[in-house]
Amino acid sequence: METKKPLNPAQAVVNAKQYIRDLDPDEQFRDLRGEEIFLDEKEANWLVTLGYYRQRVVNSSTPELLEEIKGHEWSNRVYKQIIINADNGDFVGMRIREL
Repeated sequence: METKKPLNPAQAVVNAKQYIRDLDPDEQFRDLRGEEIFLDEKEANWLVTLGYYRQRVVNSSTPELLEEIKGHEWSNRVYKQIIINADNGDFVGMRIREL
């Protein structure tokens, strides 16, 4: 009986990047990179952590401490974990990845 090889790590990252773009087509995903990848053999899923920069504008609800930067853009690195089925490459889920 032939055992099925899981999706390779590189293809899992490619699939994860495509899925995150499909889920939020309005996001720019600046510097989208694979940050971590782990094969959960028990669940037969790839856990792919993607990182990207998200632009935000500091608005009027900003505390007084940040008064001098209101109206300016800033960016922060965001991490999302995309769960990919290791057998067929399908999207399973997405989580916020806290570091």
